[in-house]
Amino acid sequence: MQFNKTVNPGNQPDINKLYGFSDNNAFHHFFSARFGWNWYQDALHLWAYNYNDSTREFKDLGTIAIGKEHNCSIKVQGNQYVFTLNGKSTAVRRTSPTQMGEGYKLFPYFGGDETAPHDIKIWVKEF
Repeated sequence: MQFNKTVNPGNQPDINKLYGFSDNNAFHHFFSARFGWNWYQDALHLWAYNYNDSTREFKDLGTIAIGKEHNCSIKVQGNQYVFTLNGKSTAVRRTSPTQMGEGYKLFPYFGGDETAPHDIKIWVKEF
């Protein structure tokens, strides 16, 4: 499968936002957890993407196949966000002092300084 690259090669590793939530009843750039994705090194990567005390953090959760359904979830467990991708869980740091994740939903967002080089379709099913 051939995919277009970004015009500026420096933009290729940028992480696009998928789905998640703000935390600590705060603006999502202060506290939040969400999945992110990018097309990098000829593979579609899914990321844990979060903010703790306004510091952005991210961790590569692995590569996924295009056109297939993938099961994803984020759980708050004390001082961790637990991201699960197709049954494999990865914990990342959480500094929000609230017991539970408290905030609002975050939906797909494509920002930055360059548009995607082709159409992108995402389907989200909530359970």
